Amino acid sequence: MKIAIASKIKRVVFASLVDHAKRELELAGLFDKDSDYDGMIGKAVMKLMNNFSGQGHSGFSANWTRDLFDQLAQYKNLTPITDDPEDWTNVSEHNDKKLWQCKRNPSLFSENGGKSYYDVEDKKRKKTRSKVYKKASDKPSIFKRTIYRLPTKEELVEVDSFDLSVKEIISGFYYTMVGRGRLNKENKEQIVQSIKQLDKMFPGKYKEALKRALVME
Repeated sequence: MKIAIASKIKRVVFASLVDHAKRELELAGLFDKDSDYDGMIGKAVMKLMNNFSGQGHSGFSANWTRDLFDQLAQYKNLTPITDDPEDWTNVSEHNDKKLWQCKRNPSLFSENGGKSYYDVEDKKRKKTRSKVYKKASDKPSIFKRTIYRLPTKEELVEVDSFDLSVKEIISGFYYTMVGRGRLNKENKEQIVQSIKQLDKMFPGKYKEALKRALVME
């Protein structure tokens, strides 16, 4: 009986992402001349949506792209703040004490040239110690090229020596296994196996990265 009922239910055909966005923006009145910014917000969103939709993302890359764009559009940093002098601007002339503002995240300020900092959006103004600066090119050798194979033990030891964040680990293995291509079952398994091996070599240290890799799409 349940099967018979289910068979009568028509499959819902959803609108494209662009059409969906346009319809919702219209219903919200965001194209109207009397809306905020004379309807320009709706048009701006549609430009972004058309670009995003045309990139042909998979589920995983779509989520990743949206997350990165959201962070960057808020002028947030993606990787840890360091004491690199190039990332700090001396704004002491506008204050009664020495003060530096972070170029990578303007809500962060330092009183010692970037060695530590606090967030003005944090009411407690808790100070955080900056990471020691490393050059952008200073990353595991296998993350600089595509190898389309499982890394060797020596290469994994090198990866561990860099103390990378979960995002850096995932993006690094993604680049070296997938390059500019699309994620498929084979290279996803290679990424998972690489991180499993890391976690086996350094117990517990890569648990979160492995968890993230397992749900890639």
